[in-house]
Amino acid sequence: LMSGRPSLVVGVMPPTFRLWFPPDAAVPEDLQAWVPSGPRPQAEPRGQQYLRVIGRVKPGVSMTAAVQQIAAVGQDIVRESPNSYSPGYTFFSVPMADDSVRAIRPALLSLLAAVSLLMVIACVNVAALLTVRAAARRQEAAVRIALGASRSRLLRQFLAEGLLLAGLGGLAGVVMARVGLAGLLALAPQTLSRVALARVDGFVLLLALAVAAVWGVLFSLAPMVEVLSPRLADAIGSGSRAASSLLGQRVRRTLVVAQVAFGVVLLVGATLLARGFERVLRIDTGFSSDQILTFRIAPSAQRLQGPAGVNTFHRELADELRALPGVSSVGAISHLPYDNLPNWGTPYLPEGVTDERQAGLADARNVAPGFFETVGARLIAGRTFTEDDTFQHPELVIVVDDVFARRIFPGQDPIGRIVKIDANLSGNPVAPARIIGIVGHLRHRALTEPGREQIFVSSRQIFRNPVAYVIRASGDLAALTTPIREAVKARDAMLPVYDIRPLDTYLESARAASRFTMTVAAVFAGVALVLAAVGVYGVVAYAAGLRRREFGIRLALGARARQIAWLVVGEGGRLTVAGLLLGLLGATASSRLLESQLYEIGPLDPLSYAIAAVVLACAALVACGLPATRAASTAPMVVLKDE
Repeated sequence: LMSGRPSLVVGVMPPTFRLWFPPDAAVPEDLQAWVPSGPRPQAEPRGQQYLRVIGRVKPGVSMTAAVQQIAAVGQDIVRESPNSYSPGYTFFSVPMADDSVRAIRPALLSLLAAVSLLMVIACVNVAALLTVRAAARRQEAAVRIALGASRSRLLRQFLAEGLLLAGLGGLAGVVMARVGLAGLLALAPQTLSRVALARVDGFVLLLALAVAAVWGVLFSLAPMVEVLSPRLADAIGSGSRAASSLLGQRVRRTLVVAQVAFGVVLLVGATLLARGFERVLRIDTGFSSDQILTFRIAPSAQRLQGPAGVNTFHRELADELRALPGVSSVGAISHLPYDNLPNWGTPYLPEGVTDERQAGLADARNVAPGFFETVGARLIAGRTFTEDDTFQHPELVIVVDDVFARRIFPGQDPIGRIVKIDANLSGNPVAPARIIGIVGHLRHRALTEPGREQIFVSSRQIFRNPVAYVIRASGDLAALTTPIREAVKARDAMLPVYDIRPLDTYLESARAASRFTMTVAAVFAGVALVLAAVGVYGVVAYAAGLRRREFGIRLALGARARQIAWLVVGEGGRLTVAGLLLGLLGATASSRLLESQLYEIGPLDPLSYAIAAVVLACAALVACGLPATRAASTAPMVVLKDE
C-alpha cells in the first residue's frame, strides 16, 4: 500500500542508483520509490511549476545549441500563455552535471587546493631536509671523489637512495590515505554524501606512484647541489667544520621561506572558515530547536472520513501528546526547517491587484495550532492559529512573516487585510485570505540566506500530507518514541510513524557543510603548521651547528648565553618574517576563492590574517627554541678542544 492505495511493483533499481540534484531542487538522493505522474500533467495549471524537466541531448548536438532551442521553445510557450507568465519570463536550462555539483563545487575546489598546497609543503620540507643531509655528507662525498669515485656514480647512489625513500613514503602515504579517507567519510555531512563514492582505486595508486617517482628523482638531485660544488675538495680537510656552500644555504633558506608562506595561506583560509562558521552558529533562525522532538505521519483522509475526521484525529492526537510526562507543548507543520521535502510556494496578490502576472511568490507552510508557540517563534502582531480556524470558518485565515508585511504593506498595519493566495494548488492566486498575525521570519530552506517572504495557512482549513509534529519536552527525548507510536496506533493501526528525531538534527544538517569544510581546512592547516615549524627547526639547527665553533669562541670571550640564543633565534626569525610577508600576500590573492563559503566576513578579514600570522610566528619561535637553547649551553673548552 502507498498512501492507502494498492500499488504494483514493476521494477527494482540497483542500490547505487541516485538522482543527483542540487539541494534547492528538493529532490533527495535517498529516494526509495518512484510512482508515475498524473495521466495528463500537461493539462494541469501552468502556474504550479513543480516539475524538473530532464532531457538527453542527441548525439552531435552541442549543449549550447540545445540551450538555445529550449529557450526558443520557452518563448513560444510564454507567447501562447500570456495569462500564466509575466512579460520577459524566460525558460533556461543548464547541464545536469554542472547543476548537480553546483552547491558542493566550492567546497570540493577548496579541498583540492588545500590538498595540493599541503603536498607542496610536504615536498618542500623533504627537499629542505635532504639538502641539509647532503651538506652534512660533503666530507663523505669529497673522500669518495678523492678515492676515484665519479660524480655520476655518486648521482646513481643518491638516485637509488632518493627513489627508495620516495617509494617507502609513497607506500606509507597510500596506507594513510585509506585511513584518512575513512575519517573523511565519517565527517562528511549528508549534503556531501557523494564523497562516499571516493575510492583508493587503480588511478589513485598510479597517480601516487607517479608523484612519488617524480619527487624521488628531484630529491635525488637535491644533494648534487653540494656534490657539484667546485670547493668540494676543501671539505676533506675541514673535518667537523665542513662549511656548506653559499648556494646550498640559499636553497635551504628559500625552501623554508616557501614552507612558511604556504603554511600562512592554509592558516588564513582555515581561520576565515572558522570565523565564518562561528557567525553561522549565531544566526537567528527565528525558532528554537532545543528539546524538541519531531516525527512525521501521513493520515488518510479517506479512512478518516473526510476533513472533519482528519481534524478530529489531529486534535485528539495533539491532546494526548500534550498529556505525556515532560511534554510542555505540541504543534505540527507541513515542512520542518531544512528538511528535504519539495518546497511549497504560493503566488499571491495584494488586495486590489487583479492582474495575476503581477503576483508575487511566497514560501507557504501548513501549520497546526500550537506550532509557533512550540518552536518559540516571535509573534510581532495579531494572533496565531487556534482550533476554531477550521474549514468551517467563514473565511480563510493566514499568518505572514515580517518580510511579507514590510514588502507588501510598508508602513501599514497588515492585520485584517485581504491577500489572494493559491489555496488549492491550481497555480493561480484566487482564494481570498485574511491576515490574522505576523511572526518573525523563519529560516527554513537555507541557513545563510534569508529566503522569500512566508505565508502560513491553518492545517485545520487546508489539509496537507505528510504532517510533521513538533513536541517540546524536558528530559530524555528518546523516551517519548514508544508513547508516540502507541498514541498514533491507538487512532489508526495502519498509519506508520517515521522520521522520529530531534529538531536539532535538521539544524545541524544545515550547518554540516560549513562545519565539514572548516574541520578539513583546520586539519590541513595544522599539518602545514607542523611542517613549517619542522622546516624552520631543521635549517636553524643546521645553521647553529655550523656556527658551533663561533659560539664557543664568543662565550670564551665573555658573551652571555642569552646573546648566543638570540643570534640563533634571529636566524629563524628572519626566515619566518620573510615567509609571513609572502604568505600574507599569497593569502590575499587566494582567499577570494573562499568567498562563497564565508558568512558575514570578507576574504580580507584583518583579524583572521592577524591570528594566522601570530600562530605561525609562535610555532616558528618554539621551533627555534631548541637549537637556541643548545647553542646557549655550548661549553667553550669542549668546542676549542674538539677543534
